Amino acid sequence: PLSCFISWRIFSSNSSLPIAFALSSVVNCYPLPPPPPPPPPPSPSPLPLVPLFRAAVGPSIDIVRIMPKVKTNRVKYPEGWELIEPTLQELQGKMREAENDPHDGKRKCEALWPIFKITHQKSRYVFDLYHRRKEISKELYEFCLEQGYADGNLIAKWKKPGYERLCCLRCMQPRDHNFQTTCVCRVPKHLREEKVIECVHCGCKGCASGD
Repeated sequence: PLSCFISWRIFSSNSSLPIAFALSSVVNCYPLPPPPPPPPPPSPSPLPLVPLFRAAVGPSIDIVRIMPKVKTNRVKYPEGWELIEPTLQELQGKMREAENDPHDGKRKCEALWPIFKITHQKSRYVFDLYHRRKEISKELYEFCLEQGYADGNLIAKWKKPGYERLCCLRCMQPRDHNFQTTCVCRVPKHLREEKVIECVHCGCKGCASGD
């Protein structure tokens, strides 16, 4: 400030310099104040609170859903499930035992025989309840097929003539047998050369319709 005052005195005593220049020199000696800080960014306006449901007075109701539909893993069992559940759960337990069996001393093909047999039993149980005995509803029947309690493809073959006692699907597929034929268990008993047979795929001893 002292140097600015001296400069102001020098400039003001010199008649050749205008007084406006002297005053401007004095003003420029002092430091300028720092610029003001920028204003803070405007805060976002709060979203309006939307009610979970908005109902309009009148015969029509306008409902706004803001929550997504929650999917649960809970299975809805049809009516009558409690009547067949014990039998199916018992067969499911036998299936787990067959899958965990060490199969010591058995051939590789024989290890799958119990699994094919239990699958046949479950499918036949559901098939008889719906198609023959008429003891379960169509909804329960389709539920058993969708949940894997019965083999829908095998049941579809049982509905066709000539396959009413089919043991498994592999026994009727020519590509799985020599000479593009079916399994020996599909041959009627009166046409067999051997009286005692055993299917290699599932262990069936005969599933021809006429037997």
